[in-house]
Amino acid sequence: INKDGVRLSTTAHLIAAVSSLGIDNFIVQLDISELPIMDGSALPFIFLLQKGGIEAQNDAKRFIRLKENVRIVAGDKWAELEPYDGFHIDF
Repeated sequence: INKDGVRLSTTAHLIAAVSSLGIDNFIVQLDISELPIMDGSALPFIFLLQKGGIEAQNDAKRFIRLKENVRIVAGDKWAELEPYDGFHIDF
């Protein structure tokens, strides 16, 4: 992740942990540029998040509904989102 000249590396496991726990309102404060890899999985982050406590909020979640395909191409790589009635991931 890179924004305004600040770069943060190895975020995938933390993002996976937060997402798998259904957390969508989360602030991370760091004084390092690379998150620890731990055991190479999201499990240590899940454990720490659960130990710290997860609190439900009263505000309704907001969702984005795709009305047409969205495709991003970078060289020989691409990613595509397609409208779907429900939730489905295929990659």
